[in-house]
Amino acid sequence: MDAINLISQKEAVERIAVLIKERNLIPVFGAGFSMNSKAEEGIVPSGDKATELMKNILLTEYEDLRVEEIKTYDFNTTAKLFYKLPEELKNDFFRKYFTNVKLGEIQKEFLKFAWPYAYTLNVDDGIENTKEFNPVLPYKNLKRPTTSIKLLYKLHGDAFTEITYHENENIVFSSDQYLQAITDKKNSDLLNNLVNDFSFNNMIFIGCSLKYEPDLKYIYGKSVHMGKTLKITLCTKEPNFTEKNNLMEYGINTVVLIEDYRRFYLDVIKKVKELEADEESEEYRFKNPVLKKCYEKDKTYSILAGENIFNEKDNTFSVGGMQVKRNCLEKIESYLDTENCIILKGRRFSGKTSLIADLLEHQKKYTQYFFPSSSNTDEETIRKLLIKGKNCLFVFDSNSLSESSYRLIANCKELLSKNDNKIIVAVNSNDNYIVESLKGIILEIPNRFYGEELKQNKEKADTYGLIKRYSKNTNMDYLQNINERQRIPIFDLNEYSMNYSFNEQVILLLLAALDKVYLGDILALGISLNEVDVLKKNLPLLIEEVDVEKTEKTTHSATKLVHNSKAVLIYLLNRLSHDEIITCIRYIVEAFKDDKQRNRIAVDVILFDTLNQLFGGKSGAGTLIYKVYESLEDLLNGSLHYWLQRAKCIYHIYPDKRERLKKAYNYAKKVYFDGGYAIKPKAALTSALISCMLYKNEYDIGEKQYYIGEAVMLGYEAVTSDFYRYNENYLNNELGTKKKRMSSYELLIEACDIYKNTYVMGEYQKEADKLLNRLKELKEQYRK
Repeated sequence: MDAINLISQKEAVERIAVLIKERNLIPVFGAGFSMNSKAEEGIVPSGDKATELMKNILLTEYEDLRVEEIKTYDFNTTAKLFYKLPEELKNDFFRKYFTNVKLGEIQKEFLKFAWPYAYTLNVDDGIENTKEFNPVLPYKNLKRPTTSIKLLYKLHGDAFTEITYHENENIVFSSDQYLQAITDKKNSDLLNNLVNDFSFNNMIFIGCSLKYEPDLKYIYGKSVHMGKTLKITLCTKEPNFTEKNNLMEYGINTVVLIEDYRRFYLDVIKKVKELEADEESEEYRFKNPVLKKCYEKDKTYSILAGENIFNEKDNTFSVGGMQVKRNCLEKIESYLDTENCIILKGRRFSGKTSLIADLLEHQKKYTQYFFPSSSNTDEETIRKLLIKGKNCLFVFDSNSLSESSYRLIANCKELLSKNDNKIIVAVNSNDNYIVESLKGIILEIPNRFYGEELKQNKEKADTYGLIKRYSKNTNMDYLQNINERQRIPIFDLNEYSMNYSFNEQVILLLLAALDKVYLGDILALGISLNEVDVLKKNLPLLIEEVDVEKTEKTTHSATKLVHNSKAVLIYLLNRLSHDEIITCIRYIVEAFKDDKQRNRIAVDVILFDTLNQLFGGKSGAGTLIYKVYESLEDLLNGSLHYWLQRAKCIYHIYPDKRERLKKAYNYAKKVYFDGGYAIKPKAALTSALISCMLYKNEYDIGEKQYYIGEAVMLGYEAVTSDFYRYNENYLNNELGTKKKRMSSYELLIEACDIYKNTYVMGEYQKEADKLLNRLKELKEQYRK
């Protein structure tokens, strides 16, 4: 029985306060936390008192039920019979004792801590009535939350919802319902989160008897028992042998012996406030990062091969001897003098982080805050920095922003102006959310060198005895040339195994697409930690497991995987067969498409630009990407975004294939007619571009006239829509993208000219004139 550690109230206060301050403790509130609080018509009962109240109602309703018989019923047996009563009786019980609950001042203060989130076994509304938490109910598909909103996962439902709405799935009140709820597919996101927390995070059970919760036992049974985290419960006396055995079935390894609950709450509150006061002077970790120049050959080669140049441990950028000053650097700096927001958009492995390092070295007049791609800082931390900071430069590397942080950044322009702050956001070329939402200047960062960049590269290459780079070379091409033509192992690909298990392939794919993978998300995919350990052991220089930052605690993970070379990852992925890649992507999509908290992972993996950037250099890449979308139809046919991405895939890959372009047109028009405010204009623009290509590939005169008219009409509708009028920079960026031989500007301008000159009596002459003028304006702006 040594598995349970007993600690005193005094010792517990010190340890628990530190964990709370570090946001390293997840609370689970039970009946004891809100017990005796004032309710609608009485007080909130304890578990035992609630059992007694239900028994009294049962005895009144069932004449043949005897006191002697019901006397031995525990809570679960009583609740199961109680739930068979008429609805009005149950609702009256819930209304009287579990709604309009007012917690005491001490409990309210305890809830004010910066908990990452909380769970409760209670059905009463006391916690959410404090306005400190927002409730999440079972059977409600949850989107990935805004992390500044503290979420309260109500595992057993909600009394107010029960008496207000006609819903069959809400209150979870008996042992049968407990297990049914936690295993229901609708609650898979909740189950994944709980399993992750039992596996990776410290948890404290407050006011929980842990006698009648088979769902929690089930979750503990599914979790990974690492023995490295605390599972704390509070007791007024030392548990006996049987009680300890029972607690261990819930994963409890620490029991706090409470002398006085009121004193315990007050002492924890006091201690946390003391710790927080001491922390006020602490700064955000990645403030004013330092640039270190590394000219040693091996280090330069490692950086050239894509080694992560930002070191979180010492807040430094390592710049190698082959670093080139990019042509766009001066342009960015000139924009900083007049603009608050700048978006640096480029493909993966195009050198965005290296450009950021150079930029920060040149901008010492600002207080600098850097947000690396290996972390996701929660938006509450970012919000505080934006409010507090004055004359600051906030720089976000690609993949550093969570979805909720995106929303904050997209709506912070007024705050930036007020405090003379600037924001630079680096995004991958598939990352359209921030481009759509943030009113900022967009600069494309090419993955090829031109002019002065090539001249610098030659001088530096001479220094290290390397071949020079040509304008047609991407960064990956250049590394490959050095490897093949000079036999210099810039990265020694022979170090890496040729064979990886399916689950290892999934992890490699996610790392390449996202730059980091949280262990909680890996577990949600059904991948064991043993497999993760094997992969780390096989790829020690490429992949490592690191602790999540304090600002990432809402991810339901204690650690994450990060990589040290995007180039090597892409190389390894491109050695997989088409079938292996397709199977991996299908697996990720199927696992996360209905998990609203992880759905964004599936979306990011299947974006056309993501697939093109990961596999664009692979032989038969176009066919592969086409087959990926084809294979996902049965899983995603209800998603308009899927159909739009599929249409985009076809017209990029097969611009001269008439029958396939017609399919793309069909998909885009489905989205156009079925879509709402944001996606309809995108579908109109996509349909217009496909129509341009169909006009070029169509032989029938009538069909040609139809498609050129569609190109003009839909192009005009898209370009003049409210959505694109508000997101003009995003539109400019979309139109400036090359479609094989012509940019979208050129395709639509050509279509307008053809329509005006060939179909003089056509019904869209006015639209053609207006669209042509608008396109020329936009094109000129884009050039500037």
